[in-house]
Amino acid sequence: MEFFNGKKYAELLDEKIRKHLASNPINKSLAIILIGSDPASEKYVGIKERLCNRLGIPIEVHRISEDIADKDIFTQVENIFINDNVSGGIIQLPLPRETLNKVLELIPLDKDVDLISPKAQEIYYSGNFARLSPVVRALEYFLDVNKIDTDGLDTCVIGDGYLVGKPVVHYLKQKNTNVNLLSDYRIGCELNYQLLVLSAGNPSLVKGQNVVKGCHILDYGSSVVSGKVKGDLDLDSELDHLGIISPSPGGLGPLVTRFLLFNFLKF
Repeated sequence: MEFFNGKKYAELLDEKIRKHLASNPINKSLAIILIGSDPASEKYVGIKERLCNRLGIPIEVHRISEDIADKDIFTQVENIFINDNVSGGIIQLPLPRETLNKVLELIPLDKDVDLISPKAQEIYYSGNFARLSPVVRALEYFLDVNKIDTDGLDTCVIGDGYLVGKPVVHYLKQKNTNVNLLSDYRIGCELNYQLLVLSAGNPSLVKGQNVVKGCHILDYGSSVVSGKVKGDLDLDSELDHLGIISPSPGGLGPLVTRFLLFNFLKF
C-alpha cells in the first residue's frame, strides 16, 4: 500500500504556474462567487484565495447572501461575469437551494474554469475533451504519474454527483475502462475492482477490508466533521492490502485547485 502525496505534486504544479506567469503576466482577475455561508465552501474558497495570493494571481471573492431573492442573486452574478476585468470565474458548489441552479447558465463559456455551465457540460459529454474540468484533470494526472493503464481496468465510481461522479464516469468510459457507477453503496458491501473512485460525500463510507487486494483508491469525498475534513474512505480501517491510495484530505484536493488555475490561465 502506498499513499499518494497530493501536496508534493501540487508543489510541482505551482512551479509550472510560476514559470507560465513569468512569461505570460496577467492583469485580469479570477472571480470566486460564494452564495450562502456553507462552512465547507468557506474553507475551500479560503484555500483558493490564499493560493492565488501566494502565486500572484489576481483574485476577487464575492460573497452573496442566500437570504435575498433568486432574481437578485442572478443579477449580481451576471454583473460579476460581464466585468471586463474578470477573465475567468467559478461559482462555489453546492448551492443553498435548487431554485438557484439556473445561475450556472450565467457563466460565459470562455470564463468557465470549472466547466460546470450547461454549455460546457454539453461540449464535454459530446465527447470533446479539448477542455477538461479540474476534477478530471486531477484524475488524469494521477493515472499518468502512477503509470496506471486504464485499458480494460475494472473500475467503480461511488457517487453520481454533478462535479465528480458523472464527469469521471464519462471520462473513464472514453478511456476504455470497465466502469460501474454506484449511487447507493452501503457500508460493508464487497468491492471487487482494480480502481475505485469515491465521490459520495459520506464520511468513512468505504472500509478497506471490503475492498479487494491491490485496488487503487482515489478519494474525492469531502465532508466536514467536527471541524475536520473527512473523506469517503475510512483511513482507520484495514488498508495494508490495497494499492495506491489518494486520501482525503491531502490527495486529489490540492491537484484540483491547481488545475482550476491551469484552466484559468488557459494552459
